[in-house]
Amino acid sequence: LDRVLVESALEILDQNAKSKGYLPGCNAIFLEVSSAEKVTINQDVVDPRMRHTIYHQIGFRLLDCEYIAPPLSPSFPKLKDLFLTVYLTPHIPKMPLEDNKYYLPSSVLKNFMTVLWQNAKFTHKISSDPESDPDYLRSLEQIDLREKIPLMDLPWGAAKPWTLVDLWDDFDASLLFRFYYDLMIPNFPLPGELEPYENFLDG
Repeated sequence: LDRVLVESALEILDQNAKSKGYLPGCNAIFLEVSSAEKVTINQDVVDPRMRHTIYHQIGFRLLDCEYIAPPLSPSFPKLKDLFLTVYLTPHIPKMPLEDNKYYLPSSVLKNFMTVLWQNAKFTHKISSDPESDPDYLRSLEQIDLREKIPLMDLPWGAAKPWTLVDLWDDFDASLLFRFYYDLMIPNFPLPGELEPYENFLDG
C-alpha cells in the first residue's frame, strides 16, 4: 500500500510539473525521517530503524549529507534530528561503473534546500532571511563541494565512520597522499602488489 501511495503521488507530481512547463516531470520526491541515533523508540510511535527499513523497501535512499530543516514555528528550534531521503524515480541517475548505486545532482538538492528555507520565511516560520542563518549557509556550502550526492543503502545512521569522496570531482592532493601511504601501503605490503603513487595521482 505504501508503494502504491508513493507511485500515485509521483504520478500527480509528474503531471503538475509538466503542466508548469517541466516536460521531463518531477525530478525528485524528498522525505524526512527521524535519525535513529537522535530519536529513540520511546520518542516515536515506531522504532526509527524499522521505519528506515520500510522506506528503503519502498524505494527511498538516504542522501549522504547533513540535513538541518527550518523550525515548524518561530517558537520552535531548527530540526536537527532528521535525515533527508529521496525516492528512486526513473530520473535518479546511477553512479558510473557501479551497479545499483545512485546519486542526486547537487543542483537538485540545493534547489530543494533553497525553496524549503524560502518557504519557511514566506510562511513566517522564521523571522530572518535564510541567508543570515549559519546552518542554512553551511548546508549550501557542503552541497556545493560535490557535483554528485551519493544515495546510501541501509543502515541509515550518522555513526558510519566514513563518507564517500569523489576525488575526480573534488580533488584533494593531501587526502590522496594519506589514502595511499596510510591505508593502501599497509594493506598491500608485497613488492609489485600495489601500483606506484604516481599512477593514482595521474588517474
